[in-house]
Formats: sequence, structure tokens, C-alpha cells
Amino acid sequence: MTTKEKKPTLTGQRIRSRKRDEKVKFEPEVFRDELVGKLNELDTLEKAARFLDTAGSSMDYRRYAEPLFDVLIAGGTLAPGGDLEGEKHWNLCVFSATTNEQIKDYALLLQRLLRRYKYLQVALETELCKVLMFLRAFTPANTEKLAKFLVQLIALGLVSAKPLESLLSDTMTKDGIALKFFVVFAQSWLADMPVKSLATALRRSALDSRIMEFFPATMRTPEKFVSHFTEAGGLEEFLKWHSSQQTSDLKNQLQTDVCECIKSDNVAGAIAKAKETMEAHDMSDVEIIGYIWQAIMEAVEWNKKTDMAADFALRHVKANYKVIAACCKTHNAQVVLLTKIQNYCYENQQFMEIFQKLALLLYKADIIGEDAVYEWYNRAHSSRGKSVFLDQMKKMVEWLKSAEEESSEEDDEDDKE
Repeated sequence: MTTKEKKPTLTGQRIRSRKRDEKVKFEPEVFRDELVGKLNELDTLEKAARFLDTAGSSMDYRRYAEPLFDVLIAGGTLAPGGDLEGEKHWNLCVFSATTNEQIKDYALLLQRLLRRYKYLQVALETELCKVLMFLRAFTPANTEKLAKFLVQLIALGLVSAKPLESLLSDTMTKDGIALKFFVVFAQSWLADMPVKSLATALRRSALDSRIMEFFPATMRTPEKFVSHFTEAGGLEEFLKWHSSQQTSDLKNQLQTDVCECIKSDNVAGAIAKAKETMEAHDMSDVEIIGYIWQAIMEAVEWNKKTDMAADFALRHVKANYKVIAACCKTHNAQVVLLTKIQNYCYENQQFMEIFQKLALLLYKADIIGEDAVYEWYNRAHSSRGKSVFLDQMKKMVEWLKSAEEESSEEDDEDDKE
């Protein structure tokens, strides 16, 4: 009896995809409509805050951070260019605020939300960069509200001032849009907080030296800068800070330039650069002498061995004393110079023992006089290492006084003759 041989058959195994591998459709419009619908059912901002605080896991804020912030700020999602999309919008968004207190409440709402959903903090800063690019589409009232809202967010530490950098493109500055926004931003900040805090916020985002860039290219002059902010009103303290900032930048640049000249043994070049800066920007020797001293000392990479560094420092200062002499003509500058050298020696311990030698070197070179030494010794010295430096200078002061007495006695004898 024969049996038929079974023919081979193809069989397969059904592979079930894991839930985590299934792609979830990205539907920002659905998220927007659902969020707006639920928010409009709530009649107060406090109720909205409670809802948003608990809805994060079910509504997936991580994926839909952009439409979430669009709704909170503008009431709906923003199309490219800044126009609102969709038929329904949230009636209690930032743009609907009528008072500064309400704007603060919106910032506190976001603070509460970000405490629970920390991953939203980066998305918020990115969102603000985007929204600021749409200023042209917003009404002046909404632009002002957005500026005040940004102030509150920065003050609460929720974002940095980095979103302001998005206004520095030519498209935003050429029509004055960036400048108008920055003026409102600065006015709003200074209405509640000191200029020092504004300066700190700008400095942390590397914007403190770029304020002029908010102006249209044709208006970037110091005169127009001052006149515009003066006419805007409420920015007097900001102008004072900016002026001091500009002066500080000039001094730092002078220090860098002089240091480079010293490194290349170009003493004449260092003197010329210092005089040019003083004349061009109407600076006194009191203002720049500390920077000159720092430039001279930074031109050398000092040996860590105290004896070698101290000996070389004396030779180095002697070789470049003409630069100091050119920038130290008045009594006040001489006193400032002594105090600067004292602080420098205190900060660089290998020079602690040669302070008196440096002072004597400058005295013999006719850079500092007896009166400056006396004033520094009696009143103007710094508290840093005070006892050490005063002890060092005691012999020099006594020597100066004895020399002065001998000189006066000789003058008296000459008068008698």
C-alpha cells in the first residue's frame, strides 16, 4: 500500500506590533480644538490653571507644546505670519488681558504649569522666539501685552532674555518693529524692577552689548540712541546704565589693545592708543589708569615661583613705565594707581612682598609724588592686605618725611643767608 507524499506548504507567523512601536498620528488641530473647548467651559483663570495642571498626561503636552502655548498666549494656534487658525479661540488668553495684574496672573499660571511639567520650559522659550517673529501681525495693544508678559516670565526665571535675539534680524529692525518692542519691554521692566536686574538679564543672554542692534541700520548712532530713549520716557536709569556699559567696553578694549602692544614691545604704540582713546571719548587719567596697569601686567605669563616672578615684575614695570607716566598726570590718578597696585599684589600673592619696591620705582620715575603716597598711606588704601602693605610702606613714608624736613631746613638756612 502506497501513501502519497505530502507537498510542502508555506506557513507564516503573525507578528503583533508592540504598542510602543505603533505610530500615533500627530494632530495639532484636534488638540487645539479639544483644549480650547474645555478652557472655554471655565469662567476664571484659576479654574483654567487647575485644569491645565491635571490634563498634561491625558492631552500629551510633550508632543503638543507649541499649540498649547499658542492657545495660552493668542487664544488659538498661530499660522505662519501670525494669523490665528481655527474657528474657536480661548477667551481668556494673554492677549485678552486688560490690566498688568492679569498679565502677571498668566505668568504665574505658566510658573505653576512648568513646575509640574518641567520639560515644557525649553519649549516655552522656543515658542516665544517664534511668536516674537510674528509681531508685524499683532495689534499695538497685543504687542505691548506680549512685552509685559515676557518681562514677567524672565523675572520669574521661567525663560531667559534670549527670545529678544530673534528681533535682531534685518526684517524685524528695518521698520522699527524690534525697537518699539524693546522700548515697551524696558519700560515695563523698569516700572517694577531696578535697572540692575534688567542689566543682569540682558548680560546673561549676551544682549547687554547689542542694544544698538534693535535700531534700524540708519539710526545706529549714539545721538539717535540717546534721543530716542529720552523721548520714550521712563528710561533715564537705562540710559545711565548703557552709558556706563559703553564706557566699560571702551576701557576693556583699551586694555586689550595696550596689552597687545606691550607683548610686542611697542611702548610707543601703547602710549598712542591710550592717548587716542582718552581724547576721542573724553576720558580722564583717573578712569583709565587701572586698566593701563592691568594691561601691562597681563602682557606677561608670570612664573609661579615667587622670587623669580617678583624680580621679573620689577624689570617689566621699569621697561614699560613710560606708558604709565603718559596716563597718570594728576594727583587723583596717582592715588588710584597705588590702590590698584595694592589690590593686584593682594590678588597675586607672589607680588605681595614687592609692593613697596614698585611704589618706590614709580616715585623715582616721577610718576607718583609724595602727596599721593601720603594720601594712600593715611586714607585711600584698600582694606585688602592692609596691615601687610602699610607695614611695607612705613619706612618709605618716614624717609619721604625726613627728606622733606631736611629740604625745608636747607631752604630756611638759604633764606637766613
